[in-house]
Amino acid sequence: YGFLWWLNKRASHWTGLPETSYAAVGAGTNIVWVAPDEDMVIVARWMHPDKVDDVLRGFMNALA
Repeated sequence: YGFLWWLNKRASHWTGLPETSYAAVGAGTNIVWVAPDEDMVIVARWMHPDKVDDVLRGFMNALA
């Protein structure tokens, strides 16, 4: 955690996603996820919390 931002150090939050990524996560699982090494920002709203990892990995795979 980095003051209102969740850091993915050692893949602690999003396994299989870049360790340099970080996110702001709000109510209703509104998320702004940033992957600076991939020049990527994803904004998603109102998804089920159990689906966040799948959605983020789906974007990474689609752009790989």
